[in-house]
Amino acid sequence: MFSPSFYAALLITISTSALFQRFASYEYTGNGPANWGDLSSDYRTCSTGEQQSPININKDDASVNNKLHDLDRLYVDADATLINNGFNLLVRILTLLLLIHYNLTIILDSILPNRRSPFFSNPNSLSHWDYGRRLNFSQYLIYLICVQLKFDNGAGFLTQDGKNYTLKELHWHAPSEHTIDKEQFPLELHLVHRSNDGNVAVVAILYDFGNPDPFIYQLKDKVEELGKDRCSSDEVAQVAVSQVRTKALKRHSRKFFKYVGSRTTPPCTENVTWYILGKVRKVSKDQIALIKSPLTQEFQNNARPVQPLNGRTVELKSIPPSPPSRGLLTSWTVLRAYSICFCEV
Repeated sequence: MFSPSFYAALLITISTSALFQRFASYEYTGNGPANWGDLSSDYRTCSTGEQQSPININKDDASVNNKLHDLDRLYVDADATLINNGFNLLVRILTLLLLIHYNLTIILDSILPNRRSPFFSNPNSLSHWDYGRRLNFSQYLIYLICVQLKFDNGAGFLTQDGKNYTLKELHWHAPSEHTIDKEQFPLELHLVHRSNDGNVAVVAILYDFGNPDPFIYQLKDKVEELGKDRCSSDEVAQVAVSQVRTKALKRHSRKFFKYVGSRTTPPCTENVTWYILGKVRKVSKDQIALIKSPLTQEFQNNARPVQPLNGRTVELKSIPPSPPSRGLLTSWTVLRAYSICFCEV
């Protein structure tokens, strides 16, 4: 008969092993997007979902619908935190694997009381990191996959169909995930909004090379600090950002595309409403390098490939510029007439 500690250890090992599956790592190279659905049962939608994101938007195929509500966005300056959330999961996985191995040791000691651990003689003398190197489970670690800015108490609202969606966080992907007429852009910004009933709406902004982006410019020092924390700390890397100025994010958008899709990273949850702004903004090459700087090599290019449309409709709202008022037009005509007369004299 085995001791009670044997059965307790066996139960804990089974349960923690099942829990470990929920923290399956994913990446954009080895365990890339094509394999995400096989990494965990929680990620299955990445392979089986019929409404996945991102997509290629064919402008000629988009259904024009100028009855769509305007993208009413009332953003406010707010405190935020740059977070290396992937590192947090890494620490939890290390702890989990330590627990699994410790309980396996109890089980084997119950069966083979005279066995000697092949890893070390005194597990308590090793740090989590040394233990990790001994067990060689680096392939299970989860890294920071994108630079994320999380607003502490929200940063205003997006209003659609009479419902308010609070701006909770934003992050970047380089290169862009969505494409327009199969053209991929250097950078894409996702502004993630959530309503009180749990619905998600994401506003995506595409960037091409050009002048520096003013929104990224204000975060330069903090993003550099986040990169240093990733390299030097064994705790969750996060950097407080006081009063992020959101003015650059809320420019009026006369043109946007709308469709229903999913998150672009595991678990690829569907029923996400996407708004892709039609105006492509500018960003400098140095700023893209800045956004990539806190990321490990595996995530330097963190764009999921476009997914099949599967019969979904992409709607387009395009508001033409307002013509000048009649009064201004008349004044310009009179002024031009006087100018002609003056020149002829």
